[in-house]
Amino acid sequence: MVRLAGQQAVVKAALDEFVQALPASVEVIRLGVGDPDAEARLRDAADDLAFGTPAVAARLVIVDDLDARPSGIGQVLMMAADAGSLLRCGVRIVIGPSTQPEQPAQLTHDGVLSIDADGYVHPRPALLDRVTAWAADPDGPGVLLVVGAPGTGKSFLLKDCLRVLDELPDTAVAFASIRAWVLQSPVDAQMSDLAGGLTQAFRSEGLDFTALADSVLTDVPAPVVQVEQTIGVNYGEVVGVRQVTSGRPEKVVDAIVAALTARAAAGAATTTLMLVLDALDEWETYGLAGLGALRSLLSRHQSFPAWNFKVLLSSQYRPDWLPAGATVDLDHEDAGPDLRSYALTRLAIAVPEESERVALAHRVAALSRGLFLVAAGYLDEIIHGDLTAADLADVPVARNAVDYCSQALGRIRDRYFEERGRAAGWLDAERFLSMLAVLPEGRSADDMLASWREPGVPTSTDWYFVRDSLAESPVRRYFAADETGSVYRFIHPAVRQAVAALHPRNEQTGVAAERRRWILRHTPIGRPDTAWDPVGRRAALAEVGTVLADLLAAAAGRAPLPDEHGLAEARGWVRELLEQWTWIETSIAHADPTAALPLGLPRVLQQIELILKADPALADDELWTQPRPVPLPAPAPPREPAPAATRPRPGRQQGLAHVRNAHVAEVLSGRATFATREQARARLDAIRRRYQLSRESKLLDDPYQIILFIRGYGLGPAELSQGRKGHYAKFSVVPLVGSRGRWVIRAQRHESSAGDPLPPSPPSRYPNWSKLPHIVGNPVTSRKAPTLYHTLQDAESALKRLRDKYPDAAASLPGKLLLRVYDRSGPTERASGKRFVLANTELVIVRVPAGFQIEARIVSHMSPKGTTVSHEEFLRLEREQE
Repeated sequence: MVRLAGQQAVVKAALDEFVQALPASVEVIRLGVGDPDAEARLRDAADDLAFGTPAVAARLVIVDDLDARPSGIGQVLMMAADAGSLLRCGVRIVIGPSTQPEQPAQLTHDGVLSIDADGYVHPRPALLDRVTAWAADPDGPGVLLVVGAPGTGKSFLLKDCLRVLDELPDTAVAFASIRAWVLQSPVDAQMSDLAGGLTQAFRSEGLDFTALADSVLTDVPAPVVQVEQTIGVNYGEVVGVRQVTSGRPEKVVDAIVAALTARAAAGAATTTLMLVLDALDEWETYGLAGLGALRSLLSRHQSFPAWNFKVLLSSQYRPDWLPAGATVDLDHEDAGPDLRSYALTRLAIAVPEESERVALAHRVAALSRGLFLVAAGYLDEIIHGDLTAADLADVPVARNAVDYCSQALGRIRDRYFEERGRAAGWLDAERFLSMLAVLPEGRSADDMLASWREPGVPTSTDWYFVRDSLAESPVRRYFAADETGSVYRFIHPAVRQAVAALHPRNEQTGVAAERRRWILRHTPIGRPDTAWDPVGRRAALAEVGTVLADLLAAAAGRAPLPDEHGLAEARGWVRELLEQWTWIETSIAHADPTAALPLGLPRVLQQIELILKADPALADDELWTQPRPVPLPAPAPPREPAPAATRPRPGRQQGLAHVRNAHVAEVLSGRATFATREQARARLDAIRRRYQLSRESKLLDDPYQIILFIRGYGLGPAELSQGRKGHYAKFSVVPLVGSRGRWVIRAQRHESSAGDPLPPSPPSRYPNWSKLPHIVGNPVTSRKAPTLYHTLQDAESALKRLRDKYPDAAASLPGKLLLRVYDRSGPTERASGKRFVLANTELVIVRVPAGFQIEARIVSHMSPKGTTVSHEEFLRLEREQE
């Protein structure tokens, strides 16, 4: 059992992050947070404890606030009294702080581990002192910017600042928007949310925000500005565009300014009101709604002291429009001690052994090089079981946050997908990530669905299957969905940059291919005669320049030589954008400062600036003076998604179940419990529809039973060595013992006469060429680009994994690996007439302009009888026998 001490808000935040990081196999019973089933599941756990039922799956009981005395707390205290039973039955208890002087006796025995949750916020005293000094200085600047490279801990520091600022006298944080890496929540804020926070702050002072604003805004006319632009097109016609727009910023900013002014005039500004806004660079990059209004508000910074109003911001850089003010630069701070403290706290429950926890924390801090984002990523991998202490010893130090994300995704690709025989699954994941990397602000689920099926792309055709599979994989930690699941985006810009830098396993699933598809599908470029909806395709108006700039930069920077074809194609598309498609006129005509993508002339200029930054040579081109570009071949018409309510779900091909499938794992772990028998049958029917059943299952008369083969189920070491793939199981809906009417889907091993659908295949002592990574000189994967390793340590780690995987066929030497590769594709031996079966190969690490690669150098070949010939002799025999 664990007792958490500290402030209630800090404890809740720590528990939220901890619960999010837990693996799906752990059943969480959290009291006092509105979970209607928590009490029933707590009774089940208490019954198992009372009867001594052995653990089927780990259970974690959490009480956030002991003082709140949530329903069920008495049962928790009874369970906490018997530490031995908790251990035997796989139950753990975490209880939050209490202000009462007398603590229950059940919570004070030797089996209780105490943790100070305030340490979880990883205080950085010197930095916090600077922030609090600024906040308390009435004559200081109204704006403080925390600036630093990606991953330096800006969001972590702002979270600490929130805790400290709330404790300052005469200071109140009216609104805060902070990104949380571990919770997978990108920064997101609306000006209406900000105004709502100020309204609540005014109300706590006994003031009426709306009345104060109206008292200033009454009878104030709204001036207008005439914006006129004349544009010449290639066929001689001149188009004039006139847009009449309000000269004042959004009304919400007018209301905020008016209310703050009236509050100060009434002498009521005795408390410093503060806004805390994280990731200002993302507001710019993603075009978040209200950026223009925020800029307008910050432009009034000279009035902030009179209003007793301050704004705390963070950004990777100082925007040129941001007014001068105080700055905290994290790029020059020593974060090592804070990183170790952070790692120790996050590992407190996942790694109970103190010496191991301390060693891991020091290694994580060393690997992170002062980057909290990188430390959070490593800790996430450790907590989920993806990295061990031995793995960390071989992990190279990340140069920056993007480098870490590239390494982490590479580990997922190699270990979770390819080394487990899921290469096709990685292609699905690679394409999903590539599609998501096209736009900075992410993409809608409907857009992903409509764009998924593409001829010639080697991925699953079932979007829903891919989406569900990725939700169960480690890839899920790197992207987030909104509350409705309708929009996907990366949790940090560094992830998007890392995905864009990955060398794809297949060119059709890479980012460059997806950018090209996006251009041809979402814009009139390449198909000028196709009807196009500028309202439904608003993102195309806003981001076409971003995508073209990315295409230009990627083609120009491709190693070892630029992609001349890609450059020529992208340059032609830029000309088509400006000469043939009335993009500028349409963007101005559809300007809306309140929309998430505001458009308008500033957006047009920003997009053109991105294009010229990616390819400065375009600045010398003269538009409309040369022949029109030759149109590109028209793509297939885009498939518009049907409305969500009527969209048919594509049929799934039933496949074999696996122990990692979510519903299957739920049953195998004993967590598939339901309030009614029919609810349990509905879940059983879902499994029946999704997975391939045994022929014997069709002979069962009981609709509450099925029989299916499950990959990875019930395998012991002997069976694994024999190459067995799994076992049959019978799923049955039965009453849950001691649960007062609940039902469970129970799994039992079943011996079937049908035989395994996957015959045993004992692992080979020798790899064949297809089992090796994409390396220089691999005859099987020679058409695919070799894997690029950013550091020498990465390449050495790849060779080490091969040696460990094939110990009988490999021998390590400095900088190389001697490996025997099974290959029967060559000529036959003259004496025996048998084919040569083994290629004695040196795998050598070679340096290339962008990093390191592994090159295969075949030395000799062996026949089944042990006859050895040189590679030159082998090639000569091959030519003779062709």
